[in-house]
Amino acid sequence: MRDLLEDTAGVTRFTGDGTAEVSFLGSGQSVDAIMRSLSGAGVLTMGRGTIAGIDLDALLGSVDAEGGSTVFDSVEATFDIAGGVLRNDDLLMLLPNFNATGAGQVNLGARTLDYTVTPKALRVNAARGGLAVPVRITGPWADPEIKADLRAAIDLNFAEEKQRAEDVVRQKIQEELNIAPDDSRSTEDIVKDELENALKRELFKLFD
Repeated sequence: MRDLLEDTAGVTRFTGDGTAEVSFLGSGQSVDAIMRSLSGAGVLTMGRGTIAGIDLDALLGSVDAEGGSTVFDSVEATFDIAGGVLRNDDLLMLLPNFNATGAGQVNLGARTLDYTVTPKALRVNAARGGLAVPVRITGPWADPEIKADLRAAIDLNFAEEKQRAEDVVRQKIQEELNIAPDDSRSTEDIVKDELENALKRELFKLFD
């Protein structure tokens, strides 16, 4: 997969053996025009391999996703291509301590990424069991930004706590109306901001 992806797309982060079934069509007067016109579909299956530049296992003990590498046991995905943009919504990656799902798009013409991988811990203990932390990967293929999406992590891991806290905060604000005169936010926005800050603090406690 490393040689295939490097030769066809300039991607060097993946290593491992795999099989792919791809059907695509492109037309144009240049390589750039052809890449931007591509349409088709495909299936990818990989065995054990690595991803350079991101350590998803370490992410579940830290909010820093960059650096290191991820060793996975298998990867499966299907994709469609339209207008030079590859779309995938069913990535499944299996690893020793967790599994990960993925969804997003790869712009083959512009050579950019907008993809989210969500690892979920399989270890059963109070701190990490079932914890899911989405990782957003955006930007050019050569140097993408890799960052944990804390807002999405809150929604995934603290849905019930978020609703309870939102009800309490909303009631308190309504009762006390302790809003600064120059605060232009709506009451709803104040509730959301305060709730998000509180849940971020709880999320960081899990990472300690």
